[in-house]
Amino acid sequence: MAQAFEFRLETVRRLRKQDVDRQRRSLAEAIARMDVATRRLTELTDEWDTFVDHSRVQRSRPTLDAASLRNDQMYLGQLKSRIAAARAEADRQTVLLTQERERLGECSKRLKVIEKLRERQWQRFRREAARRERVEADEMSTQRFIRGEWHGGSVVEIGE
Repeated sequence: MAQAFEFRLETVRRLRKQDVDRQRRSLAEAIARMDVATRRLTELTDEWDTFVDHSRVQRSRPTLDAASLRNDQMYLGQLKSRIAAARAEADRQTVLLTQERERLGECSKRLKVIEKLRERQWQRFRREAARRERVEADEMSTQRFIRGEWHGGSVVEIGE
């Protein structure tokens, strides 16, 4: 009876596969956070552009309102600080995303090492099983030949 292939490090392989899956989820979350930060930065810069265009239109009028100009300048200052904060957050998320990608690469590399080891052991197991089958077949042929059951490539009845 042929024995079944058993990889002794199957538990380690399964744990490393779980690590890769966990890291992929973590990477997906980091990508989502990066998208949110980028979208926020885009929204703020679009708001900046819109407000600057609006301010140009206001300044081109013949009468200028000092209070309105002051409010516009205050708003632009606040908007500028919000854009700087959003840019800093986007940069931070970029760094975190890079780190998550590196971790996924490491986890994948560790899993690949175990899977290559498993594949080599599987190939060795298959070669050994094929060798054992050949030995058994040769032994059976030898026994049949010794008993006189093998003759010219066909089995003959003894006593013919």
